[in-house]
Amino acid sequence: MVNTECGIYCIVSKLPITSHRIIAGLESLQHRGRDSFGVSYLNHNKLEVEKHQGLVRNLDVRIVSPVWLGHVRYSTSIKSMKYCQPILSNSFSIVHNGNIKSDIWDRILTEEKIYHNPEDSDTYKFASLLEHYLQNNKYTMEQCLVKLLNIIEGSFCVLVQTKDNIYIVRDRYGFKPLSYLREGNRIDITSESENPLARPISKGSLFKLNIESLDLTKLYQFPESKTKKCIFEFIYFMRESTYFDDRSVKEWRQNTGEKLFLQTQDKFAHLDKSNTLVCGVPSSGIVYGEAFSHYSGFEYCQFLKKKKDYPHRTFILPDNTKRMDACRKKYFMDIDIKDKNIIILDDSVVRGNTMKFLVNYLRDFQPKEIHLLVGCPEIVQPCFYGVDFPDIEELVANKMTSSEMKDYFKLDSITFLDLSSLKDSDSYCSACFDGKYPF
Repeated sequence: MVNTECGIYCIVSKLPITSHRIIAGLESLQHRGRDSFGVSYLNHNKLEVEKHQGLVRNLDVRIVSPVWLGHVRYSTSIKSMKYCQPILSNSFSIVHNGNIKSDIWDRILTEEKIYHNPEDSDTYKFASLLEHYLQNNKYTMEQCLVKLLNIIEGSFCVLVQTKDNIYIVRDRYGFKPLSYLREGNRIDITSESENPLARPISKGSLFKLNIESLDLTKLYQFPESKTKKCIFEFIYFMRESTYFDDRSVKEWRQNTGEKLFLQTQDKFAHLDKSNTLVCGVPSSGIVYGEAFSHYSGFEYCQFLKKKKDYPHRTFILPDNTKRMDACRKKYFMDIDIKDKNIIILDDSVVRGNTMKFLVNYLRDFQPKEIHLLVGCPEIVQPCFYGVDFPDIEELVANKMTSSEMKDYFKLDSITFLDLSSLKDSDSYCSACFDGKYPF
């Protein structure tokens, strides 16, 4: 199965626009996927698709269209252009973010007597199933998508483009973020929006957006089900300036920094505030660090910095060699921390490779003590809903205890956020921490 943590961006306008707008939107989602990108659009009322491997780059600006559907992809196994999105069918193009467990696909496709390669991507299987239902005019597109929403249990945000409409589907649990923003004669639909006026696509819903009129209509709502938003979207994936179902990601991370302070205030009572510095690991650990500094009274200093010309996120690189090489190229120091007590904050510890490198790197500058605070509990289980956590054997928390990690990383202390503190409601999926999968 091809697990993904991808990004979707769609623009529908009453006036034809060039590709530079969709490219700008996809570039803002580059952190969600770097393997490939693609767009579909209308050219003389015909659906066309352009796809490329690698990073988002400019397209031919001579192409104009009233609708652009775009996708950035992060795959963890198959890199074939066959699975780059959007995937074009006879009458539609389709993009997807999320993950469907292979046994669910096997059951559905076997029942429908559809031949499938188990290694095919979810999006490819979505397209095959839609084509199957649409053939011989057995179902309308609306009926097909309602059927899919009811029979597929998993994590998915799906957009389907036809010549006349964009169809928007979000799974019954609301695992992944998806929102829309209407501005004048244009509507944007995206995995991440920085605009607080953007409205979330409700979980378990099917919407139709008419390309000509810009009328957005809810066609179906799945019966009430429990909400299980991916908590790792808040912890790491989403940009801090964005919103997940009306919840500010930055505010969420600030609250987590406060929780880490409450959990550790006795532990650091011995530290001299005049000789202690707090630093967030760039970039996703910075908000945690700033909030912890605010509540603890320890001075915040961004002594660990990320080179501006190295944009990779080590989590989504494909192997340990590339991750370690990224660490060496990514960080630098320009402040003296010799004989200082330092408290560093990071969003998570998955394999432990990055943290091992960072602490060794910091030790070269001869600080007095190094303490690590982690903005989530230990990750001990794989994810089946779209986050590329490695096999259980690769997760560092399954190899050693917290005490052993302290010695392995050469830390003076390590603290993971308590699960009970992290889950302030039951609306999050936390299976990677506690093994309690929603289904």
